[in-house]
Formats: sequence, C-alpha cells, structure tokens
Amino acid sequence: MSSASPSAATVERAGYVIRREFDIAEDDAYNTVLIDRAERRLKNLGYFKAVKITSEAGSAPDRVVVNVDVEEPPNPEFSIHGGYNR
Repeated sequence: MSSASPSAATVERAGYVIRREFDIAEDDAYNTVLIDRAERRLKNLGYFKAVKITSEAGSAPDRVVVNVDVEEPPNPEFSIHGGYNR
C-alpha cells in the first residue's frame, strides 16, 4: 500500500464534503450547536474513519478558527492471482 499524500483532487473533494455539512459559513457567529451537528453529520456519512472538530482563538477577539481533522479509511486493495498447470 502506498503512503503517498492525497492528490489535490482528493483534498478538494474532501473540503467540499466537509463544508457542505456545516450550517454556518465564514463570518457567521460561532454556534456550538451547529458545530456539534456538523461533526455528527460528518461522522454519519461514513466517508471518514475519524472526525474531530476543534476551535482556537482567531486573529481578533471576536474571531474563532474552527479546525476540522478527518482521517480517511485505508483504500481497499484488490488483487487476483491465478495459475494453470497442464
């Protein structure tokens, strides 16, 4: 199995999936209920092995940075082997 970093397309797609599960957008008021709901939604999708949302102080007292850490499940592997003897 490869340990290469995910492609740009994979990261962009994951970012889209994460953003669509939030009922809040940048510059909206911080709302713990909506953050918790987004975390539940992301977990219920089954796309990610683990989901963790944290927050930290932003660039100003009225700003909060929301961090979303996700772990994708390992890619399934498929192999087939065969042989024939006469």
